[in-house]
Amino acid sequence: MSRIPELVEEMRRIAALPIEDDSSDDDFSITVLPPASESTLAAFKRACGGSLPVDLEEFLRLTAGVESVDLEWQPKPDALEVHGSGHLLRASHCGNGDGFAIEPAGDQCRVWWMGHDPWFMIYWAPSIETFLEIWIQKARANREDPGAPAWKPSRRSSLAKADMWDVDLQRFFDELPRGSVIHDLRSAAPGTEVPYARLELLVRGGRMRRSGLLLGFSPPPPPRAIEAYPISTYESEVLDERERAILRALPKGTLVLHERDIPPGGYLDTRAYEGHEMTRRPPFEIVFPKKSRSFW
Repeated sequence: MSRIPELVEEMRRIAALPIEDDSSDDDFSITVLPPASESTLAAFKRACGGSLPVDLEEFLRLTAGVESVDLEWQPKPDALEVHGSGHLLRASHCGNGDGFAIEPAGDQCRVWWMGHDPWFMIYWAPSIETFLEIWIQKARANREDPGAPAWKPSRRSSLAKADMWDVDLQRFFDELPRGSVIHDLRSAAPGTEVPYARLELLVRGGRMRRSGLLLGFSPPPPPRAIEAYPISTYESEVLDERERAILRALPKGTLVLHERDIPPGGYLDTRAYEGHEMTRRPPFEIVFPKKSRSFW
């Protein structure tokens, strides 16, 4: 039987509690918002592919979210796609793109932290019920020590070990490119972080693939030199007015390369244009015509 109603009532009972901290005049408080509207529930159902997870619907019919000193947790029917991480919906926002996300997974929603500063991907709970239990524990602890980073990960995920592989893990590994590594979170404790180094790998052009709680990370492709194109190449492309203004201002014979035409691991082949002046006017790399040599 679900404990979500009981946990929501527990948060209502905590209500406003004073912070015993001379440096702060604020009160520690928890605000439980009113239930989500029927139109919001319908939007969530569409965002979840036509079937609303049981725990998400139960939570939303009690409250649209919770606000406190250390967390504003309000699920939204907004997709959050991060490097192939799967079907996630935003649940909080810290202003820099980081925050909590929920992942519809059958009748329940997994809860993740997705970010880039200072943490990457943290597995917090297999369900909203479990997440609320953890949240209440942390809310109580944070009241005693308001300066503590309440949502700091408690451990890091290690690479899956060969002697612990099962059929599912082996099948997943066989589908990945050579050089890939796997993090197995199927038995991970709440607060387990996928190391930040994996995000750095993705930024360099690597790929992330998922099969449930198996996360595979493929290395970036080898660097590849890309040549620029004549301006006329982009005449039929979809560009905004600012981009077209940049191209119109360039002299005849200039070569350009739009950043969207640079694949992961790609770079402008500067060696092919020795003697040319080059510059960057976002989103273009620009190679000016080679200057004619003067005999005087």
